[in-house]
Amino acid sequence: MRVISHTIHYGIGELRSMIVKKPRGGEYEPLLGPTGRALWEDDSAELPGERFALDPETGAEGSNYGRVRHGGSILRQSPDEGKASDWLHVSIPGHGDVNVWRVIAGAWCERREGATQVHHINNNGFDNRPSNLLWVSQAEHRAIEQGAF
Repeated sequence: MRVISHTIHYGIGELRSMIVKKPRGGEYEPLLGPTGRALWEDDSAELPGERFALDPETGAEGSNYGRVRHGGSILRQSPDEGKASDWLHVSIPGHGDVNVWRVIAGAWCERREGATQVHHINNNGFDNRPSNLLWVSQAEHRAIEQGAF
């Protein structure tokens, strides 16, 4: 199978217009996949149009839908239990619990020097599609989160 991928370079003005503030109450509508289930809950073997790329750090594969596969199986994603965050994680053999966004960004997003954190452009931690993830430095991430970006 041939895979075609691309990298998008955003200007500062474009990023400012794209970054979304977290809604009051912190609730988001779930992103639904082709099966009608929330993408993060769907553990179907393969979804129409889904493509996977390897995350060299974990050895897992991340999909363009924000799902994680390891050893040929889709891994079940879980929200952080007992924490006030909106992040999903998976359990990867040999790596323990890993944030889903880390696998997806590692597989799909260009990581420039000095970028150690991943920002969700729409601030929805359940939206781990590569188009919603951006590698940033710690200072850039802090500025975005504080609204100073």
